Amino acid sequence: SLLLDLYLPDEKGSDPLPVIIVIRGGDWRRGGKDGFGPMSAALAKRGLAAACIEYRASGEDIFPAAVEDTKAAVRWLRANGGRYRIARDAIGAIGGSAGAHLATYLGVTSAVAKLEGKGGNPNYSSAISAIAAFATPADLLAVSDVTSIQDRLIMYFFGNPLVEFLGSDDRDLLQFASPITHVTEDAPALLLIHSE
Repeated sequence: SLLLDLYLPDEKGSDPLPVIIVIRGGDWRRGGKDGFGPMSAALAKRGLAAACIEYRASGEDIFPAAVEDTKAAVRWLRANGGRYRIARDAIGAIGGSAGAHLATYLGVTSAVAKLEGKGGNPNYSSAISAIAAFATPADLLAVSDVTSIQDRLIMYFFGNPLVEFLGSDDRDLLQFASPITHVTEDAPALLLIHSE
């Protein structure tokens, strides 16, 4: 079972609220949603709903499990939007580091059916409208030394061997798992923020 914490503005009203899915970082393998609670609360104070979600860490399951969990969260929000005054057509995602990768990947892969998983509410779309990503690894081939990937944190995200999901070589999997591979003119609005 995976849970999410839903942060809502104090002001009561009748208009549906845009919602931001908040996705934690932590190398895809550590941390918890509580660490991103302050960001979620800050969004709610500014009049947005924020859903701070859990996802399966790489120690629990490998790629694409975490991606499937983000998509399940979107579908859950759509399925339960009326109950929580959430605007089903105004869903965005925000994340940092590994969470930024998941937020971006969630947004640019709405047309990739094999990433949907079995997380419930299959009759609802997992597409989102906007992405804000802080320090996202957008091209995993560019940030990874494929010849020594077993020594890198990213290795835990994919497991060993890396080819279980696609049945192809490491480079193909890294390319498939890179948000940049899936960007099209139909992609959601995307804000990428990097710094030193």
